[in-house]
Amino acid sequence: MEKIKLHFTPSDFELEIDGLNIEVAQSAIPDQDLSESEILRRAIANADRDLEAFARNANKPLVIVNDRQRPTPTAKILPYIEPVIAKDPLFIVACGAHEAPKEAELKAIFGEAWEGVKSRLFIHRAKTDPTVKLFTSRDGFDFELNQIIESSDSIVTINSVEPHYFAGFTGGRKSFLPGISSYNTIQENHKFSLLPGSKTFALEGNPVHENMMELSDYIAKNRDIYSIQVVLHPISGKIFSAYAGSINSAFYKAVEDGRKLYGAPISNKADIVITVATSPQDARLYQSFKALDNGSVALNENGILILLASCHEGIGNADFVANVSRFKSPNDVLQSKEFTLENYKLGYQRMLRLARWGANGNLWIVSNMRDDEARMVFFRPFKKLDQAIEEALSIKGKDARIVLIPNGILTVPYISAIAA
Repeated sequence: MEKIKLHFTPSDFELEIDGLNIEVAQSAIPDQDLSESEILRRAIANADRDLEAFARNANKPLVIVNDRQRPTPTAKILPYIEPVIAKDPLFIVACGAHEAPKEAELKAIFGEAWEGVKSRLFIHRAKTDPTVKLFTSRDGFDFELNQIIESSDSIVTINSVEPHYFAGFTGGRKSFLPGISSYNTIQENHKFSLLPGSKTFALEGNPVHENMMELSDYIAKNRDIYSIQVVLHPISGKIFSAYAGSINSAFYKAVEDGRKLYGAPISNKADIVITVATSPQDARLYQSFKALDNGSVALNENGILILLASCHEGIGNADFVANVSRFKSPNDVLQSKEFTLENYKLGYQRMLRLARWGANGNLWIVSNMRDDEARMVFFRPFKKLDQAIEEALSIKGKDARIVLIPNGILTVPYISAIAA
């Protein structure tokens, strides 16, 4: 009896796939033979700049880390920047427009370092924190950042690089935008997600990425930055590779690994796609959407897209909930005249995608959310995956082709002649 293990917080479960016309989309690249500690040690040793020299010259260093909406293994990385830690740096959690993390999440981010950093820790709150204007962008809006950036001329950024459905990739420049930017600056940047070119894996010609880089390059010219960028294996979740030193150099090297690692060959598109949001992104629907975007790449027109995501903390992002609740159906969204660059509000890009997928009733979810919550955001709700599969096969036919993506957050399917 063939089974495959899938994640559904708080535990994993096995899905029986015997008798199904199913293809599993996941990375074909095996995990590293090196330990995570050796990968990080080599990254520091082979960096294009010396960490100890950076630390010696650092004046009141600032360390920028990701929140728990990203799988970045910050706690594993911190011991490798000990020369900086020894100078009692300030820390800031780069939440962007996300909700502030709870104490349990902060302890998960910092691990054993938590007790030592909590007295020097700031949480970025995009709507309320005091900001400073750095300069006006080429696109005519102000780049406003948390004023903590004024406290130091030496910055360490810690990131993981993953596919992102409109920025191309996470990591690198995202420590600053959206990481510690004002809500208005984030909104102005994210409106470019409505434009062509803003898509998964795309950097060149991507207006979201290019605007982020305008800010990041400015900061790099006016601050001393040391960066660590890691790439996680999509199956094991362990550190696959790491790069350190100059922020752009480390980021673009990680991106090249990401392109190879996160692409998953499939033989063809499918009438049913099951895409799994893994922890920690599965806590809230708003972050689980990334699995939908990647899953939609493998879906035939009028196919059924099934998201498996616990969503044990609900939808998330109160602004998104307020906006989407104004519309009774996907067609109401698609027929609205307000989804333009001029009227853009954070979350509009997600609403439009959901409406397009859900317009024919073929957007389904298996989650712990209440049914009324799921329906409000255009999903047909289920509590068990096998029930959703059975229903989908009754509609598409018992031999309908299925593509299953065990890690929809970190997997981008593509059609391959070799896989076929």
